[in-house]
Amino acid sequence: MKNPFTLLSILLINMQTAQANHQAAVNHVLAQIQSHHAYLDEQGIDMACLSRVYRQTGHLETSGQLMTHLEQLMLEFADNHMHLQANTRDSYRLYGPIVVSKNNGGEFLLSDYHKNQLSQPESLPVGARLVSINEQSPEAVIEAFPTRCLDKTKRKHQEWIINKTLAGIYHQPRKVVFATTNKLLRFDLNQFKTADQPDLLTSRTEQNLGIITVNNSLGNNQLISAFDQAIDELQHTRGMVLDLRNTIGGGDSYIARAIMSRLISQTQPYQVHRFIEQYDEQPGIPRRWIEQVEPRGRHYDKPMVVLVNHWTGSMGEGLAIGLQGMGRATVAGTKMAGLLGAVQGFDITHLSYGFQMPVEQLRRVDGTPREQVKPDLTVLPDESAEDNVLAAAIKYLLKAL
Repeated sequence: MKNPFTLLSILLINMQTAQANHQAAVNHVLAQIQSHHAYLDEQGIDMACLSRVYRQTGHLETSGQLMTHLEQLMLEFADNHMHLQANTRDSYRLYGPIVVSKNNGGEFLLSDYHKNQLSQPESLPVGARLVSINEQSPEAVIEAFPTRCLDKTKRKHQEWIINKTLAGIYHQPRKVVFATTNKLLRFDLNQFKTADQPDLLTSRTEQNLGIITVNNSLGNNQLISAFDQAIDELQHTRGMVLDLRNTIGGGDSYIARAIMSRLISQTQPYQVHRFIEQYDEQPGIPRRWIEQVEPRGRHYDKPMVVLVNHWTGSMGEGLAIGLQGMGRATVAGTKMAGLLGAVQGFDITHLSYGFQMPVEQLRRVDGTPREQVKPDLTVLPDESAEDNVLAAAIKYLLKAL
């Protein structure tokens, strides 16, 4: 029979080891953020508060509690580019199917919804006022949101919190109520279904215009061959719509440059990079350069419209601002995801998962921060079953021609 005191000693040692590992993991994440996050100053991140709050790990007894602790640290940055590379049923989704924004009167209004990606598009009136999420008012949602350093009085942070709550926690309901001038509208966001898009892209013609839709595949290198084939087949068309409204998964500049290279006739700059280079505990020195793209193969030289929305994210945003900044295309739709910079993944000591964060600031060639770029032509989704945004782009191209 084993000595009960020996078993107790082993248990205590295991607990102490786990707590030490938890502390080391949190310390490591905070140190990496301090050294590599590209927007600490621009975003006004309160690192002193984050350090004071999140270094307190004595209450974390399990690996699940540690993950929740780290997830809440990520939420403090109000940026979906900042997240763990693992999740559980208690984690927040990165995105939801609808987006709200706050007006000058303090109301949260529906500003965009992923209409063209829903298998059965809901009749959602843009401009409707958000009444509640899971029977909580927007003000109560903001108050209860689990951040302790984020300034909840700022409008942009309030919008982010509401939209993050609309994205929701995986195992929880998402029942929302909106109000129009004459009625209340109730929706269960968990019942919204995304259309199946098995192909990397789809292409077709309409009124002698080429329409290429990228299906959230900017991270798949095979998209290059698919795009080349589509461009070759659409050379005869009078103009083109490049639909980037479903690129929230981001991707790689290798693929974005491959796409742009078929749309230009000469080498052009498309994006500005900036990051702080630092070695051997010496002062950080800003490093800045302009990335260029060269033409490749037979280029498509007809007028273009690029469609964007809140689900145009990361490299999707980079591709849109590149074509816009080069004067190669008119960008139409709504505000994009506004994700900060170029990201890099980091391991976390003692853990099997890591996290990602923005390590480079990105700007359009004229110096405008990528996250602040707006479409040239604002087109909001309407309540009809038709894709009115695409219809507006086609109308715009035909008029230009």
